[in-house]
Amino acid sequence: MELSISRPDDLFTYRPVAFFNDTESSLLSSPSLVSGRQRLDLNLHCIKRPDDTFFVRISGLSMVDSGIRPGDILVVDRILAPKKGDLVVMMEQGEVVVYELQVKPELKLLSLSADHADRVDMESLSELQQMGQVGIVTSIIHHIRQ
Repeated sequence: MELSISRPDDLFTYRPVAFFNDTESSLLSSPSLVSGRQRLDLNLHCIKRPDDTFFVRISGLSMVDSGIRPGDILVVDRILAPKKGDLVVMMEQGEVVVYELQVKPELKLLSLSADHADRVDMESLSELQQMGQVGIVTSIIHHIRQ
C-alpha cells in the first residue's frame, strides 16, 4: 500500500467553523452558517496530542472491505496503549499495515487488508511495539464526495 505520512502542524492551522447539533432547527432557518453559536475546529476535535500524532493517507484498495478507501486519512496517535477493537498501525518490511486488535478468545491482530494475514504470534500487548507498532488510529477522515 502506498502512503504519505505528515505531521498535523505541517498541514493545518486553527480554523474553527460553524457547528450545529442534528437537533438544532437553527441550521435550517439560518441565512448564514457564520451565525452558528458553536464553533468547531477538527484539529482540536481529532488530535489530542499534536506532538505524538501523524496522518496516513491511504492510496490502495486493500482495506475497502473494512470501509477504508483510497484518499481516506488515518489520524494516528503514537502514545496510546492498545485496547480491544483498536485499529493498530504497524510497519512491516517498510510497508504500513493496519490491524484490528482482538483480545478474546485469543490475543491476535486481524488484518484489514486482503494482502496480509492475521497475526497470532504474540503473548501480550506489550509485544506490539517489538512487532512494529507505530500507533493507534483515533479517527478516520473519510470523504463522501470526491
